[in-house]
Amino acid sequence: MPSPVLVNFHGSGFIVPLHGSDDEFARLVVQYTDNAVLDVVYRLYSQNPFPAALHEAEDAAKWVISNPQDFDPSYISVSSFSAGANLALVASSQLSTKETFCHLICFYHSTDSTTDYHSKALPDPSRSPLPPWMMGLFTECYASGLDLKDPRILPVHSTAEKIQHNNLVISCARDNLCLKERQ
Repeated sequence: MPSPVLVNFHGSGFIVPLHGSDDEFARLVVQYTDNAVLDVVYRLYSQNPFPAALHEAEDAAKWVISNPQDFDPSYISVSSFSAGANLALVASSQLSTKETFCHLICFYHSTDSTTDYHSKALPDPSRSPLPPWMMGLFTECYASGLDLKDPRILPVHSTAEKIQHNNLVISCARDNLCLKERQ
């Protein structure tokens, strides 16, 4: 009998090889739900510039859909962390229809790389974020020379009609990916 499946994209800043860093999360999902978990390896920037990682996300979704004997095509969910959350949001809003995924779960995803990271304030200023230079490096590596308002790069620029309805976005006090400009 085909099982529901959770397709997961790990964090990486698009440059750090962190596949497997969500193993504990994946094990908990398998332990407490009926879902199988597919933890996707995607190509990183150093040798594979944009849109290589995005193609990996699209290929993973197509592979799951093309295996209905193993995975229930009506119950495909996607989860993601950091840079992987960017991929999941783009995959669900730009590369597929709203019906492709029944749930979208994103942990500390990038919302706005067009604003200078030095000008942003943390939700909880008592915490230490990743340094602004590092955040800029991640953005520069992923989207060097590209239009950051392209919804395939930053899904925040997508139209509301394309965004998955059943989603959960989780941020935290130290999350300098979701920061807003200082007031």
